[in-house]
Amino acid sequence: WRATDQQNADEQGKDDTGFWTNPLAECSEPLSVQGGELLGGHFDEEQSHANFLAALQAWRGNSTQKQHERPEQATASTGSPVEAKASCWQCYRLYKAGSVVQDAMSKHSFCSRACLSNYHSEYARFYTPPSTTKTT
Repeated sequence: WRATDQQNADEQGKDDTGFWTNPLAECSEPLSVQGGELLGGHFDEEQSHANFLAALQAWRGNSTQKQHERPEQATASTGSPVEAKASCWQCYRLYKAGSVVQDAMSKHSFCSRACLSNYHSEYARFYTPPSTTKTT
C-alpha cells in the first residue's frame, strides 16, 4: 500500500483487511456473498454444458440448425464431380486415376510417359536384362 491509498481508506471509513483492493472498482456486495452458487456447492452441469455448446457454436459462426446437416456431396448438379486421384511415383503430382501409365516390371504408377522415362533413366541398373549367355 502506498501512503495515499491508506489515507483514502481511513478517510472513507473502510476496514483494512490486508488484501489489495482495486481503488477504481467498487464492490457493491459484501465479500461473503460473492462467488455465486459454486461456493455453496451447487453446480448445474447440464446447464453449463448447454451454455458451452451454445458459445462454441457462436464462436464457430454456426447456427444450431446447421449442426446436424451433412455436407452436400459434389456431383454434376452442384459442381465438378469428385474423381479418384493417384500420385505419380516419380514427381508425386496428383492425377486422375483413370489415366495411369504403369511400369510393367515394378508395377509403379506414373502420371505420364515422361515421368516413366525419367524413372527408367534413374533406375536403369535395375532394368538391364539378365545375361543370355551361358557360362560353363
